[in-house]
Amino acid sequence: EEEAKSFVENLIKQGIEVANKPNPQPNEFGELLEKYFVTHEIANFVLGFHGREFTTDQKNQFREIFARRLVKIYSTPERINTFKNTTHKIESASKQIDGTMQVKTLFTFKDSPNSEPAKVYWKVVKKDNELRIFDILFEGISQLFAMRSEYGAIFTSEEKGNKNPQKFLVYLENEVGVAAGA
Repeated sequence: EEEAKSFVENLIKQGIEVANKPNPQPNEFGELLEKYFVTHEIANFVLGFHGREFTTDQKNQFREIFARRLVKIYSTPERINTFKNTTHKIESASKQIDGTMQVKTLFTFKDSPNSEPAKVYWKVVKKDNELRIFDILFEGISQLFAMRSEYGAIFTSEEKGNKNPQKFLVYLENEVGVAAGA
């Protein structure tokens, strides 16, 4: 439990350090995602049962686009500024039934000192003998399940995916600014 708490504390400190730079670069957040998250496993989970429709190459392409899209989403000035004005506290860590660790943190916003701290839970897994993040729950809402729902809606949308893996990938590539097949 202490190892998981230290791991999350280190990740948060690095994220805040990047956010407080005068001009944080998206690739800095990308490096944190790559280093601290199991993006391959997260992408597989997010794709869910729709993944049965994809070839191996299409799944690999999705994982690449997914990782870039995460960086784009979490590197917006609004998200970065959120970290600039916060303090945090690691409250607890507990082992879950599925063998993962869950670390509870509280974030206080300096701009709203009288508001209740935001509860953020970090689902920590061990991969290749290293701790990594698999999911984050903001006020009880799993980002993993939210992303699965979002990507499922895109995949099944007539104009965006129409249950066609290639159409879905092209849509995501265009949205994220990744050249087709890159």
